[in-house]
Amino acid sequence: MGYEASLVVREEAGAAASAPAPAASKNRAFLTIVSAAVLAAIALRFWSIGDRALWLDEGYSAWFSELSWPRLWFETPRYETHPPFYYSMLKLWRAFTGDGAAALRSLSAIAGVAAVPLIALSARSLGRITGAERPLMLIALAIGLAALSPRLVVIAQDARPYAMLLLAYAVSLACWLRLTLSFRGSSHPEGRFPDWLGLGVGTALTLWLHGLGLLHAAALLGALMLTGVPGATRTRLLRMIVTVGLVGFTYLPCLFMILDRRGDWSSGWVLWDPIRFPGALLDLYGFHEQTEIWTPIAARIVFALLIALGLRRLWRGGDRPVALGLALLVLFPPLAAALLSQLGDPVFVPRTLVAVLAPAYLVAALGLAQMPRRPALLVGGTAALILLINLAETLTRPSLEAWDEVAATLKRQMAPHDIVWVYPNDTVFPVERALGNGAAPQAIPAPFPAVEAAGSRPAGSPAVVGIEGASARQWAAAHAPAGEATIWLVIRNPDLFDPKGEVALGLASGRRGGRLHQWRQIRLQPLYSK
Repeated sequence: MGYEASLVVREEAGAAASAPAPAASKNRAFLTIVSAAVLAAIALRFWSIGDRALWLDEGYSAWFSELSWPRLWFETPRYETHPPFYYSMLKLWRAFTGDGAAALRSLSAIAGVAAVPLIALSARSLGRITGAERPLMLIALAIGLAALSPRLVVIAQDARPYAMLLLAYAVSLACWLRLTLSFRGSSHPEGRFPDWLGLGVGTALTLWLHGLGLLHAAALLGALMLTGVPGATRTRLLRMIVTVGLVGFTYLPCLFMILDRRGDWSSGWVLWDPIRFPGALLDLYGFHEQTEIWTPIAARIVFALLIALGLRRLWRGGDRPVALGLALLVLFPPLAAALLSQLGDPVFVPRTLVAVLAPAYLVAALGLAQMPRRPALLVGGTAALILLINLAETLTRPSLEAWDEVAATLKRQMAPHDIVWVYPNDTVFPVERALGNGAAPQAIPAPFPAVEAAGSRPAGSPAVVGIEGASARQWAAAHAPAGEATIWLVIRNPDLFDPKGEVALGLASGRRGGRLHQWRQIRLQPLYSK
């Protein structure tokens, strides 16, 4: 070989050695996409996180997480429908962060951010399973939907268990897809131990975070059976049995708590209307309940189309067990909740089912990524427009319940010796928080939890007591202040607790009612001494 020829060979070899490997380039692109989405998720979920007043359910979270450990784990299951695990996590969290609105909500915000890269890992695994032609686009679309979803932003700014439920479901989803990859390979057909551990821990947390976690766990079990049982080795079956058995064993105490409170679901405030269910189901994927600027009709069509296309792509590509597994993860929890509601236990509330958005956005991204370029641009642009418009509305939304306005009115108009009555008794939670400065409104007819108090239970909770007109008059006579002090009466959800106005009239007995202030289902009225 001549000198020039050898020089050319060495130059080509050096150029090949210095060129980045395709795998390394893809990893850098993956990390760039994930980093950008995580930064966007952080910015959106912490945006004005402490500006809105705590609403009733967040007041519950604050109150329960203040209790001692024995009361939280041994007394609250007598009247609280949800497991005490989330309140325990919040109790530990607030020991370091404080108890302001932003501090209480930041645990959910962090969980909401952490779910975003997990969805990216799921998208990468799904791309490998399906042999996606544009895997980075699939990842970018899935993680973009997760980071920008208005509904996920809303739950990440609530001091409630739903963002942590989403995170636990996302952990389980990612580990199930990684296990499915292993099952189809030759090096670890039994599945890697870390993935089994992650699936077990994620499923156990899903069960302990909410009463409806059982529906999500059932979907995970079905998905695992679909991809893990066919062609299973003895080792794989053993690991599957051990994982499922340990999860079930750790769930038993929670199951007993939920069964003990089952009657609360059937007698609670949730109403079931099967005629409205299809629209509510479609609204679940991508929107939150307060959308007002943009009609959700376009969103229903776009997201239903994308999810259907993604499942169709899996089915026609021969990945039918994965297609059925993802369909279970996306659809089973809300459909099962609807069936339970139809059978007499109304449990279908969209915000309690948002964890299904993790697999739903994954399937929608697959549906969009496999479309031809022009239809993809049209559908993707429409979806992006819908999301951005509703995201702008979400970031500027008012408080879910106007307790800040109630508190402002009270502070502006109350005299030093005036007192505040609240009905029903759990209304004291948001009112105390909104008023601050050690305010102590008087709960009607007894402080929460009024498990032993006589009266009806319109909300289904044994701790929240309703009274009648005659009982209200008796209560007012026994608790009316002496002198000229004005009573400021706050009634929440009068359609449920005072549909005929009898309680308000009974509590106003012997007094002159002043101007009525109303914010949706919150009423405030001064009762002046005659």
